[in-house]
Amino acid sequence: MSFNNDRLITKVYDPMVRDFINVAKQLDGIEKSDFFKRRRQIEEGTRTYLCATCYQALVLRGTPTKVLYHYQHRHSSENCPLQDKHQLKIDEILAMKFNGQKEGLRHRTAKEFIHDAIINDSTKRFSNTKMEATFLDENPDTLMTKTWRRPDVSSLYALDGNVKNIVFELQLSSTFISVIVAREEFYQRNNAFVIWVLLNFDEQRYTDLDIAYGNRVNVFVLSDKAKVKTLATGELWFEVHWRDPELIENKIEYEWKKELIPFSKLIFHDYYMKAYCYDVDTKEGDLKSQLPKKERNHYEEYCSFCREATPSKYILKERLCSNCMSPKLD
Repeated sequence: MSFNNDRLITKVYDPMVRDFINVAKQLDGIEKSDFFKRRRQIEEGTRTYLCATCYQALVLRGTPTKVLYHYQHRHSSENCPLQDKHQLKIDEILAMKFNGQKEGLRHRTAKEFIHDAIINDSTKRFSNTKMEATFLDENPDTLMTKTWRRPDVSSLYALDGNVKNIVFELQLSSTFISVIVAREEFYQRNNAFVIWVLLNFDEQRYTDLDIAYGNRVNVFVLSDKAKVKTLATGELWFEVHWRDPELIENKIEYEWKKELIPFSKLIFHDYYMKAYCYDVDTKEGDLKSQLPKKERNHYEEYCSFCREATPSKYILKERLCSNCMSPKLD
């Protein structure tokens, strides 16, 4: 099924393959995880798609109430006939979200709860715990305009003879993926693990999913049950949500699951600077290796243009990369 009649941009230019791509063929029917991974790659700058009319860089967006994935001009783009004229400037939207949210009662209460739980942690692994302490950029990029952050809670965490910088950022409302990626890149550049904390998880909300797919599809929620467990045990607990893959009749199916876990059970990946509980990416890779060859090829064939294993799509008996729509070699 094609939704191109509802899209302003129906064709994009991919400089990696040096060709135009039909948006409907690329995005209609794309698996949700592939969409959110591609969306993050665009924001991180590892993939680029250009408007076929003005050749300005585009971003990948979606509509939660109606599954319509589409490309859109960045807010800073010059005028283009295919630009959505009704978009508010990103600064205006962020200002509206910020007012009354950052220091709202729920935000402050949750922040203080995490801070107090760490201060009184029974494992005695935390030290130098602070609320809203200024975090300076030790490796500033001259192109960056902001060389500091003020996380909700920051602390040092002792693990296996090493000390890790940990910052907790509460996210109560929706925000742009650019904001999420910018904060993650800042903390990672400064050797700090950022723990995004939600008060509830909505598997349809884009902010929640942008955080999840950037963290091996793990999301941490400070739920009421997690608070009760924290107070009862003297250790900080979260309700972790993850998109669990399972192999069912030679097909990988996904289901969102949740479980209460203590902070001490988190896995810290020092190379990617990610903290998670369930390694969904590795499990998914293991399941793909168990598929029969035909089904496995659907997931794992290498795309020479994307330079990675990507899902395949067949159009008129031609095998194409689902991400960039370039032909795959037999």
